[in-house]
Amino acid sequence: MDISQHQLDYARQHIAEKSVTFLHSDGDRLPVADQTCDAVFSVHVFQHFEAKEDVLGVFRDVHRILKPGGTLLVHLPLYNLPDSAVAKLFPPIISLTQCLGRMRAALIRRQLRQGRWKFLMRRLRLDRNQLIKDLQGMGFGRIETRYFPVRSNQQYHEVIFATK
Repeated sequence: MDISQHQLDYARQHIAEKSVTFLHSDGDRLPVADQTCDAVFSVHVFQHFEAKEDVLGVFRDVHRILKPGGTLLVHLPLYNLPDSAVAKLFPPIISLTQCLGRMRAALIRRQLRQGRWKFLMRRLRLDRNQLIKDLQGMGFGRIETRYFPVRSNQQYHEVIFATK
C-alpha cells in the first residue's frame, strides 16, 4: 500500500507474486475492510507525517482493519522527555516547534510546486510514553518498543509492537 502511484507501479514491475496485492491509499484512510488483517507492518513512513494527529489517525484506522489479536509493527522515531520539573516546559515548546515546522513545510511545498525548492523530508518524532497511552486509549494492548540496528546501514531504528 502506498500513496504514490509511481511507487506502486515500480513495485508491480519488480514483484511478480500472484499472492501480492497492491493498493493505492490517500494516506488518511486505509482501503481495507474492517477486521480483515492479521498484521500491519510499516517501515520508514510514519516519521514523514506532518503532525502527531496524522499518525494517530492512521493508528486508529489500523485498529479498525486489524482482526482481534492482530499485530501492529511500525517503525517510527520515539523520544523520552527527561524526568524533571523542567520537562513540563518541553511539550509546549515541542508543540510550537512542530507547528512552525508544519508552516515551513507548507511554504516549501508551495515553492516546490513553483519549482523553487528541492524535496523536503520531514522527521516527526513522538513522545514514547504519550504514544503508548494513546494506543492504549484506542484499544491496543501488549505494547512494546524496541531499538535495534538494521542490517542495511547498521543505524539504530525504533519500532513499536502492539496487538488488538
